[in-house]
Amino acid sequence: MDNKFEKLKELYEDIYQYTLNISISIKEENIEQIETLLTQRGLAIKKADKVIVNTNFSEEEKKEINNFVKKIRLIEDKNQKEMKEKQENIKEELSKTNFSQKLMTAYKYNKESEPRLIDSTE
Repeated sequence: MDNKFEKLKELYEDIYQYTLNISISIKEENIEQIETLLTQRGLAIKKADKVIVNTNFSEEEKKEINNFVKKIRLIEDKNQKEMKEKQENIKEELSKTNFSQKLMTAYKYNKESEPRLIDSTE
């Protein structure tokens, strides 16, 4: 059983490290790296689930596992918050861009439909 616990501990350490690296990649806005890390993290989680199934751990081992899970969840919550903020910023920028595009289209349409010798708006 100790061997399974050590394996599970290694997997949780990997998951923790992937989660930290995802946090760094979010700050650097490296989307490709985030995708890669999420895939690797997902594989490590699946492996950890396989180890957990049908394995009984001591209370001390369960406590250590729960501590890992808590640390990982804290980072995950922070990562999700940062991603939502970035998403809101992107929505805001797109909204500004769409508004500017509509203004340009309206200006061009107005200029084409009512041509002037000298355009005072320019």
